[in-house]
Amino acid sequence: MAEDRKPPQFPSELARRVVGLPSSGHQDGLHGEGNKKLVVGRDISLSGEITDCDVLVVEGKVKASLRDSRRFEISETGVFEGSVEIDVAEIKGRFEGDLLVRGRLIVRRTGSVTGRIRYAELEIERGGQISGDIQVIAESETAALPGPENIAGYTQPTVVEDTASLDRESDLRA
Repeated sequence: MAEDRKPPQFPSELARRVVGLPSSGHQDGLHGEGNKKLVVGRDISLSGEITDCDVLVVEGKVKASLRDSRRFEISETGVFEGSVEIDVAEIKGRFEGDLLVRGRLIVRRTGSVTGRIRYAELEIERGGQISGDIQVIAESETAALPGPENIAGYTQPTVVEDTASLDRESDLRA
């Protein structure tokens, strides 16, 4: 009877993720980071303390503190409750708690950030929400920190000079 049993079948999405994990001696080309990437998948809940993680991607629900890390991403399905000290944060889902971003905080159109928020740079897409105790980190506080150009995932903003004037309200909707 034991020979008639088939091994359990895993969803194809899970198989792709397992195959896509970097090996111990391999650099992750996705973000130019090392091997310390943690992905909390959909329908997964995690609580505790997370440290020394190059990239944390939250697709599920996390209640934790995050320290000594470089990049923090919350996908559209992700929820993070807790405290975070990070170089770069990109929020597409929901964040609630204390957030200190030494570089750039990016809130995408589906993102919501609530709580005590400190950042050096802020980018909010139309539709993105941010509320709570919000402050820019003073230059003196960021002087000892590496510049944003040295932070993985940072891209220098491009400045486009346009001499055309906006005559109508409809010109603002682009």
